Amino acid sequence: HSAQAAGHNRADVQAKPATPSLAARSRVGRRAVDPRARGFLAMMQGRRIVITGGGGFIGVSLAKRLADTNDVVLCDLEFTRNAYAYASLDGHPNVQRVEADILDGDALKRVCSGAAIVIHLAAVVGVQQVLMNTSRTLEVNIRGTQQVLDAIEPKDVERFVYLSTSEVYGSHAYDAVETAPTPVGPSEDP
Repeated sequence: HSAQAAGHNRADVQAKPATPSLAARSRVGRRAVDPRARGFLAMMQGRRIVITGGGGFIGVSLAKRLADTNDVVLCDLEFTRNAYAYASLDGHPNVQRVEADILDGDALKRVCSGAAIVIHLAAVVGVQQVLMNTSRTLEVNIRGTQQVLDAIEPKDVERFVYLSTSEVYGSHAYDAVETAPTPVGPSEDP
């Protein structure tokens, strides 16, 4: 499944800091883009980017934004029953799909080889899945993250990005504002 991605010249773009408001947002395609994101996207050009959990909603959304100017490797268990199945990424010359488990360290080393940026999104998600499969959830979400970290070469990887979802808020999610500081609550919901 793995093929060496074509190289690109690195673009040296310096983005100006911006203080965006809704009125100040610009349009790229049909999507509003915060000026801070424009600078971030401009900085991420000509790279080999690996996205674990790349078949999910966030991974596919990132891949769509990054694929025109980067070589994007989407790593997931499968690509037929997730957001990738409904995305328009099939056949994109800069997108490669790799079916691999994040618990497979050897596979991850092959996937992450040569990556400049690794975006780690792979996890067991969904309240029902977490409740029904707590041991598997802990294994995938904790040991899997460690496997990804072990697979990358710190001297080669410019950036490691680890994201989570709104589910980390638990009962604190009601009226949550994305720009607010992350709430810290009790270890058990009341």
